[in-house]
Amino acid sequence: ITNLFLDEIAQLRDYIEAQINKYPVYTTRSKLKPLTDADIAKLMVRTWGFAPQSVQESVQEFARAIERAHGIGIQDE
Repeated sequence: ITNLFLDEIAQLRDYIEAQINKYPVYTTRSKLKPLTDADIAKLMVRTWGFAPQSVQESVQEFARAIERAHGIGIQDE
């Protein structure tokens, strides 16, 4: 192995480290917020074309259950 080859490897290592250090590393996930009732109604309209009042409460309860299953909206203890 020549010194020229070792120098090229060192330059490549430095380049890769510089590229990696361009982007921050997050060690904790950002806290997700639950959807508002209005957000859920908008999603109903976007998905089904309507959001009848008669089913909004059931859909909201279902959305809250999904959020809880994914740790969204749960208070830290």
